[in-house]
Amino acid sequence: MLMDPVQSHSLLVYTAEPGSESYEKLQLLAVIGSPSSVH
Repeated sequence: MLMDPVQSHSLLVYTAEPGSESYEKLQLLAVIGSPSSVH
């Protein structure tokens, strides 16, 4: 967890083990969830 007590912000990052089913699903989400460059 990264914290910035001055601004009262915190960032919690979850990851998946490479090669796991969750990892593969996150990779797919990164592709289909990214903004399209075609307008």
